[in-house]
Amino acid sequence: MDVTEADNKREYTLSDFESAVEKVDSIETMPVVAQRLTQLTADPDFNMDTLFNLVKSDPVIAAKVMKIASSPHYGTRPATNLRSALIRIGMRDLRKLVMAAAVIGGKTNKFTQALWTYSLKVASISESIAQLVRTKDLDDPFLCGLLHDFGTVIMNQVIGKPYRAVLGVPCQASQSDHELENFGYDHCDLGVMVAQQWKLFDALEHVMQHHHDPLVVEELGLDEAAQIAVFVVSAARHAAMDFPEEASEEVTALCERLALTEEELAECQVVGLRHYNEMYAGLLSGK
Repeated sequence: MDVTEADNKREYTLSDFESAVEKVDSIETMPVVAQRLTQLTADPDFNMDTLFNLVKSDPVIAAKVMKIASSPHYGTRPATNLRSALIRIGMRDLRKLVMAAAVIGGKTNKFTQALWTYSLKVASISESIAQLVRTKDLDDPFLCGLLHDFGTVIMNQVIGKPYRAVLGVPCQASQSDHELENFGYDHCDLGVMVAQQWKLFDALEHVMQHHHDPLVVEELGLDEAAQIAVFVVSAARHAAMDFPEEASEEVTALCERLALTEEELAECQVVGLRHYNEMYAGLLSGK
């Protein structure tokens, strides 16, 4: 890694990144319930009773599931117990909701609230894009969108207040540049390390690493599934940020790769944000 001179004139080297990785090894990056969920849903014999016992073991997640099940999206009457809430939501949406509730956790502050709001929007729009593209090669677009920026969560945990002071608010187009300038590595670098620890699917690692520079995946010769995952989430990022003008050329290029018109991408934005408001916004504290 190149040495980067920050505003405070301190020189950052590879050892700064190594130190951060060592800290990652000592903190809980992915909650136990989320880890267990990814294992369960990979099991062909996975069933509702198993999921019920898992969700019941975490009061915060159980409360959020009850809240979502009582939302207008799933009916007009409140859910009266956890089992009926799980049945009402159904297996199709349950994995996504429980995973999101697990990684978001309980309390949020201003920084993490903004981060998870954005991440849930990206996840919802990614799913909308994937449905329109109708590709069989894309692994779990919702999870790719939800966790693409998880390196930001880790950098916030590892560095703390100085990190939040540099960023101000998360999820900006220039975030990676600010991180590299001030810390010598960025959330993409750290996110890949976390993804490898979790041993999840390969496409997610590539999404975490390349979502700020998506077109590079063609030069790297990644397989088609990984390229599509990166393109979908990167397009969803721009939509979640309401298509910043400085990113217009990249948006056009991503649409070409996905065989979408920019008008279709804008429609995916509308559909995805509607799903976010109906289904996922309630996962955030205070919502």
